[in-house]
Parts: sequence; structure tokens; C-alpha cells
Amino acid sequence: MPVSAPLDDTTPINTWELSELNATVFSRFSKFAEAQPNHLAVVSTTRHWTYAEILDLALQVAAHLETDSPAPIGVLLPAGGRLAAGFLGALAAGRPYVPLDPSFPPERNRLILQQAGITSVISDGKNQHLLLTIANDINFIDI
Repeated sequence: MPVSAPLDDTTPINTWELSELNATVFSRFSKFAEAQPNHLAVVSTTRHWTYAEILDLALQVAAHLETDSPAPIGVLLPAGGRLAAGFLGALAAGRPYVPLDPSFPPERNRLILQQAGITSVISDGKNQHLLLTIANDINFIDI
């Protein structure tokens, strides 16, 4: 039975099957990406990402994460396709993620790392130096 979420009394904005509501975010994204692989998923000032590209990178990230650990994964990336893939890769591995912002002061990101108990961070070469300024005992996962 479909579930509708009305915008007002007359206009439904989306309809989902109840069975789909119990699916994980990653499985729903994966299903959509397989159905529409060449459609644009993320558009940034430097690159356009298709659903297939995001899914492929997310699966690569997930393969590098330990799935038996309950610890959250930090994601230190600017907005864009890699950020989306980092989030989805953590979810695919069954791990919660905590976003870290490269534009934040180092002390703020350091506090977030400590309070969340993060031991691994997904980032890239451009932001690795930021990670080194906030923690030197973190497992760096290069996306």
C-alpha cells in the first residue's frame, strides 16, 4: 500500500511502498543507481558525477572499512561527489558517519573527533594536511 506525504491538502509530494521504507539508505541508493546509472547525481563547480560513479566509489570506500567495528567514521571532504560517496560507503559498511568540515577551525574538528570516538577518517590528499593538524593517531582512508 503506497504512503503519501501531502505538501498541503491537495498535492502529494512523494509516494513510497511501505516495503521500501524499511530498506537501508544505501540499498535504496544502489537500486536507483542501477536503474539510472548515467543520470547526474551530483553537480559541483569542478565535476559532474553520475549515479554509477558515486555508487562505484562508495563501494570502494566500503571495501576499505572494517564492518565488525561499531565506531563511527569521520568524513572530512568538501561538498561534492566524493562527500556523497564517503557517506554512502560508510553506510554500505554498516558504519555511522560523522561529517567534518574542512572549513571549520582545527580545534572544532578535533573536538568533534574526540566526542564521537572517531578512529578512522575518510578524506583525500587535498585535506590530509588538515587531518594531521587535528589528530596524528587517526586511520586515514584516502578516497
